[in-house]
Amino acid sequence: VMIAAVGSVRDVVAAYNREPGLFRNKVARLLVFIGEASDPRFTEYNVALDPQAYIGLMRSGLPIYWVPCFDGGVGKNAGHASFWQARHADLLRSAAPPVVQFFIYALEKEQSDPLVFVRQTVDPPRRARLLGGTRNLWCTAIFGVLAGRTPTFDGQAWVLGPARTGQLTEERFANDLFAFSRVDVSIGDDAAIRYGQAPDAKPVMRFEIRDPARYAEAMTAVTADLLSKLGASVDHR
Repeated sequence: VMIAAVGSVRDVVAAYNREPGLFRNKVARLLVFIGEASDPRFTEYNVALDPQAYIGLMRSGLPIYWVPCFDGGVGKNAGHASFWQARHADLLRSAAPPVVQFFIYALEKEQSDPLVFVRQTVDPPRRARLLGGTRNLWCTAIFGVLAGRTPTFDGQAWVLGPARTGQLTEERFANDLFAFSRVDVSIGDDAAIRYGQAPDAKPVMRFEIRDPARYAEAMTAVTADLLSKLGASVDHR
């Protein structure tokens, strides 16, 4: 199986510690969104939630596909993190009304019945407030790769290509926007990553951006494409 983990990785490491043999036999890839790629002085939020879980993960020798949240400190991406920013208007311009209502409900901390709320007509002022915002993003566009869907420029826009059958090989993980490459990492008791060969170093596959100039634009478009398909076949009348 393949596991994607966002957050502290506490539950993943707890499962590994409970049955390490079973975990190694059953898990083919462990895709984790956590940590800082290059600045040992910066402790990323998810690491701070449970530093010992992060240390245990990076010392485990499991088949880790590591997606650092930042590279160079908070809000920075020097090429080995997934972080980007997008305008809500770009993400939700083609989203179905219930999807827009869902985000209004969540971001404005609406207290009414959620199932009733998402079926209501979108209030124009609330929609305008929503679309005027921006969002820090890390994950959504990358998840498609797990299903064999590749970010592709179709001549007009970036979209996720159709799912491909068969085993998910290293080549299928790579695309024009991002890929993974092997690095040897060791981690100190301070939860800081260090690169290079060392007695305690373990190999991991680290995320890398292949096209920095188009990365944010393309990832935004792919995410918007996914959001536009939520509920697209449902009659919202």
